[in-house]
Amino acid sequence: MRKKKKMLAVFTSFALTAAGTASPFLAEEQNSPPQNAEAEAAVAGTGTTVNREGAVGISSNSVTYADGQEKLQDNIGETENGGVSVEGIQLQSDDYSFTGITSEDSDTAISGAEIELNVSDTEDDFTSAGTAVYTDSGKVSISDSDITVNGAGRYTIAAEGNADLVVNNSIIHAGGDNGADGNTSSVSEPASNAGLLVSGTSRAAFTAGESHTWFYHSLCLADGWAALSTDSATGSGLELTAYDTDAVALNGGYGLYADTNCRDYLYASNLVSAEVGAIISNNGSVTIGSAFDAVEAVTQDGNGILSEMEAEPLDEDIPSTIAAGRNAVMIHSPDMMGEGNKDYTAQLFISNTDMITEETIRTDSLEYVSEINNEVYMVHGSCDYTQKYGEATGAYENYKIKLRESKY
Repeated sequence: MRKKKKMLAVFTSFALTAAGTASPFLAEEQNSPPQNAEAEAAVAGTGTTVNREGAVGISSNSVTYADGQEKLQDNIGETENGGVSVEGIQLQSDDYSFTGITSEDSDTAISGAEIELNVSDTEDDFTSAGTAVYTDSGKVSISDSDITVNGAGRYTIAAEGNADLVVNNSIIHAGGDNGADGNTSSVSEPASNAGLLVSGTSRAAFTAGESHTWFYHSLCLADGWAALSTDSATGSGLELTAYDTDAVALNGGYGLYADTNCRDYLYASNLVSAEVGAIISNNGSVTIGSAFDAVEAVTQDGNGILSEMEAEPLDEDIPSTIAAGRNAVMIHSPDMMGEGNKDYTAQLFISNTDMITEETIRTDSLEYVSEINNEVYMVHGSCDYTQKYGEATGAYENYKIKLRESKY
């Protein structure tokens, strides 16, 4: 079993330990936004849809290449179980619609990938946004890889349909660079969701449909908007599991979002955001605990969480942490889709977890050291809610912040 130290970060506030340690500084866990909140899925990228034509297209364990990408066949092989291996692939593009790897009805293993997708021209069409790795069925595993996607309204990696996506010992980054003009389109920075009061332009990891995404010993970074996003669930819902993983929203947005019929599990993991650590909507649920809490944990289907992600258990009972500038956890259940009254109950299950709210994260800079790669990141929130959302909303947010500070 592997050892891990506790999260190294500079926080000056008091912490709430959900295992029972008293704290004089409580996170505002039920801070509903204005009731005209829009559905996040409808706002993200103003209707973004993924370009499913990848440079490498894998279907039923057969491989095709986009025009001019035949050279990538040197990186393609076969796994022991007859699937497709993608080893040491390097991809770079300045085309907003460029997609790296797509996989359907296949067993695809990606290892040692270095992918950087940028955008150089102003783009107004969000119906073909490129992503680095996309799957809607079968299983895709990503290991020992460094993947960055820049540009508004894009996902770095995405799982939809009934796909399984496993990320191990990797860095997944949604950058905020929108090209030479400083724009991708009308959704350029500082694009925001006025209903959720979060800032940013893109999502690092997007999980939808009835898919399941696992993160093990990985770092998921978003310059803004979303590090881990679970949204648009269908059928029986979807699941995301993170173990020994950091999800960080550097300049605003959230670390994790659990929307309707989304079940998220985090163990020995850290959510850090300049705005909101985690958001739970409608009947979404978040379970968060320590390393040892995961050993006996099972999914709703009764499968062992660690065995499913083939994770090596930590040999210390490391807690989880949620730290944010405005709210550690925000729970809200407005009728975003106009469905009429729904008997929704959002659920938050916490054990062995530190919950922190700290104005310094929201207004200044906080030095955060990720133990995944020992890099130093500056979490910086400079959101002026009055300027972004108007006098009424700005006054509401400032009142809550001052009220909270006056209590403690």
